[in-house]
Amino acid sequence: MKGRAAVTADLAFAVFAIVRTPETGWGSAQTLLQLTGAAVLLAVCNRSFHLVSRR
Repeated sequence: MKGRAAVTADLAFAVFAIVRTPETGWGSAQTLLQLTGAAVLLAVCNRSFHLVSRR
């Protein structure tokens, strides 16, 4: 259940960053940091999910 919440929050964060790009631009630091943060969080969630699944 915690994994689902984390992935949902991460995807919401990524969508938020994409939706705001018309205002801030694709090359702005804000957009790039938000998308990078979303990618890192998704990688961490994915890795955690696989570690828990192996048990």
